[in-house]
Amino acid sequence: MEAFTTREFNDNSLVFVHNYHPLSKTLAEHHFPPVAGRYRIASVPEKVLWSYLVQLSSALRVIHKSKLAARCIDITKVILTDKNRIRLSACSVLDVLHFEGHRRIEDLQQEDFFSLGKLMLSLATNTLPKMMQDFHALLEKLGQTYSEELKERVSWLLSPTQYKTADQLTRDLAFHVDDMFVSSCDAHDETVNHLGRELENGRLVRLMAKLGTINERPEFDGEPSWSETEHRYTLKLFRDYVFHQVDAHGNPVLDLGHIISCLNKLDAGTDEKIYLTSRDHQSTFLVTYRELKKQIQAAFGDLQKGNTKQPQQQPQQQQQANRAF
Repeated sequence: MEAFTTREFNDNSLVFVHNYHPLSKTLAEHHFPPVAGRYRIASVPEKVLWSYLVQLSSALRVIHKSKLAARCIDITKVILTDKNRIRLSACSVLDVLHFEGHRRIEDLQQEDFFSLGKLMLSLATNTLPKMMQDFHALLEKLGQTYSEELKERVSWLLSPTQYKTADQLTRDLAFHVDDMFVSSCDAHDETVNHLGRELENGRLVRLMAKLGTINERPEFDGEPSWSETEHRYTLKLFRDYVFHQVDAHGNPVLDLGHIISCLNKLDAGTDEKIYLTSRDHQSTFLVTYRELKKQIQAAFGDLQKGNTKQPQQQPQQQQQANRAF
């Protein structure tokens, strides 16, 4: 986070700059959303509560190790940026605004633990912080729904007589840290799988873009029939083979699997042979995907060379186009 002063708003303003997490919500917005003037409250699964506790404990460990205090453990300051992934916001804001407070850092750190216990109790009992008065009664309510272990951990955080450290809290949560680590690995694997699909989709889009620039081009390099001659004609027949097939009755064959399979084979440049025929059945070709891939590269290369002859094309734009394909 960064902070600076400015007079751009016709006053002496202090601006704090945080990382931007699109579509994020505070825990208050996520777990206590108002509906028709009232709060629609749903119970939070215990696994989610342990996940929150582990993440916030880890954050406190880093902050306290740096001889600082978070001072922002509140459901209106903790944001949810992804599935069960939370982050602290507004860190150091109070340090700047109340820099003359001169409070001992040890006392502020102990307040962090109390605030963490209060946050967990609020979520576990579906009680807004401003409505929390009898902590003992709320702890008993928590014990009726959740495990005794969670009740003891929250009770320890709220206890004013015990001196607490982030290292101690992290050690006590070791079992749940392992659960979260496994969940994190699973989420990572899922993300990698989605990324792999998007990479595959990107390669196919580039192939279709190249075919689209070659097929049916009205004129190029002073030759009106450029796209209908030599290897460009074969690419036109391949376009029909992939996208314009019909059945015995002349109805369009809309087989997405066939399209994806053909484009993948073309991208890989396999040695599989395919039979291409013109629409009037007067011309036929037997070619491999490897040959078609070379033909696409050659035809698209011709277009790129011709594009460089035009003076209005800026070098930087041409380099960006080359990198895109």
